[in-house]
Amino acid sequence: MSKEFKINRKNLTEIKQLKLLTEKVKSGRAPTGAQSAPEAKVEEAPVLVAKPKRLAGGTAAGNAIRYKKREDLNSTEAKFVSEWFYKKGFGGRDVLYKQIQKHYTDNDTPQKERISRRRMWHWLEKQEVNQLHRALPATSESIKPINSMGKLDRCQVDLVIRGGDQLRTWKGWLTCIDVATRYTWTEALKSTKSKAVASAFETILKRAAESIPDKDKKKAVEGKSKTWGVVQSDNGSEFKDEFAALLKRMNMTQLFGVPNVSTSQSLVERAQGTLSNSMEKETTATGANWYDILSKHTGFYNEKTNRNLRLQPEGDDEGDYVYYTPKELWQGDRLTLTRLYDAKNVELKKGNRLFGKESEVKIGQKVRIARLDKRKAALSKGATQSWSKSVYVIYKIQRPKNVLSSLPIRFFVKSDETGDIRNDPNGTPIRYVLKNLQLIDNDVQTAPKSDIVADTDTIGTRSTRKAAEAAAAAAELEAEAEAQPEPLAKETATPTPTPPTKAKAPAAVDDPLIGQSVTGKFDSYTKKELKVTGEIVKRQKRKKAWWYQVRWGKAQRNRYDYIELSWFRKTKIQQMLAQN
Repeated sequence: MSKEFKINRKNLTEIKQLKLLTEKVKSGRAPTGAQSAPEAKVEEAPVLVAKPKRLAGGTAAGNAIRYKKREDLNSTEAKFVSEWFYKKGFGGRDVLYKQIQKHYTDNDTPQKERISRRRMWHWLEKQEVNQLHRALPATSESIKPINSMGKLDRCQVDLVIRGGDQLRTWKGWLTCIDVATRYTWTEALKSTKSKAVASAFETILKRAAESIPDKDKKKAVEGKSKTWGVVQSDNGSEFKDEFAALLKRMNMTQLFGVPNVSTSQSLVERAQGTLSNSMEKETTATGANWYDILSKHTGFYNEKTNRNLRLQPEGDDEGDYVYYTPKELWQGDRLTLTRLYDAKNVELKKGNRLFGKESEVKIGQKVRIARLDKRKAALSKGATQSWSKSVYVIYKIQRPKNVLSSLPIRFFVKSDETGDIRNDPNGTPIRYVLKNLQLIDNDVQTAPKSDIVADTDTIGTRSTRKAAEAAAAAAELEAEAEAQPEPLAKETATPTPTPPTKAKAPAAVDDPLIGQSVTGKFDSYTKKELKVTGEIVKRQKRKKAWWYQVRWGKAQRNRYDYIELSWFRKTKIQQMLAQN
């Protein structure tokens, strides 16, 4: 062991063994007997000195080596990869990389001259054909992951309706789950109306306040809730009116999930599924009614381990997981919840490549739009283009009013070439989520000009034949006019010039509502009601009903989700005029 010991990938196992041996020697726990190591080895075991940390920034030479794999391909490398991609199969990322690596192996290319996977993928991302044929995400709606660091920070509520005839006393139950600990409360309901749901939730709040450990109880502060600060529910009518009034009285913020997307309420939905399954099994085995065993099975749920509530020993990435129950976390300390929160975020970043990317997108970013018709069609062909050939630019970003909301960020786009805003058939700007947009760089590369085939095969149709005949006739008339000599000028009186004919103005719409001012009410970002003035500019008939378009003023556009043009029925317009 007297020779210098260098660290490289080939002797990592030897390094680990030497580390363990050195630690045992230092602590006096060296192996003895049949397992004892040779004395020479023990005495000469090298002491591995920790490598000093590199200073921020580093040297120019160090940075050049560090970022070598992130450099763009030079002209020679780009031409080499282009030959493989455009002339040898149009392979995807992995197939193209394996083809190039096989070529390197067959020709004994030095390691320094080889192109890394990262640099090759960076080149492939810029190719227009790769952008147009990239696979679409499986789903369109993007939902923010639901996570919380401390108990009583946030809860989710939902309703389970059992159905049945009107004579049954119990109609369903209300479920409330703490996001951080997964601790759950349930209350059986005799009615599914908003008033009954509000009363049941108030009972749950009292039970939760009594079960809070003394060290976690919140001090009474005016304007703040003693239990949860945020309550998330779906958009059902049972969570409005009296229920919303209760939350406002208790100083709680109410958030709504994404409509028609159950995964935005994933925690409470999963808890309800587990409760329903376990109660149904007992009903099958014993014939018990669900409302008699609801409380018992809720207790079972709180005392069962959860696969998402697990942690490895601190500082030991190879140790066995320790699983927790919701009850243990509810009664435990905040340090464990903080570690669970950090571990969950790490898993989310690994499993979701768009995790946290929405907030990084800025106005002016160039994008391509997903072909939603291809995703929704049952028999759509996967080989056709998946993204728009036209390039668009993000000109507006709409963020949720509450930072804790699970609603996705929406993006508004306009054409990069013409500047036209992307609207729906009603003239309203379309709001896109990040999954429906492909972020692209300014440098979009097409196939080499030598490989582009000219379109010479034109199908003869009536329209193409008529266009060709009209072009030939126009060319013949132009040739005859050039061949004729110019006529001699005659001494005649100067003709009086005829005034140019004026274009007829379009007939004015005989509608007294056009041009009138109306006042609309909108919710501002601060949850205050704004009165915005607009002008009626256009009308349109749809299915025997008149619709009117209003152009809203721009004076307060920074205070709410501003939309310049909106359509309303004639009855709504008349109501707005009556309130002026």
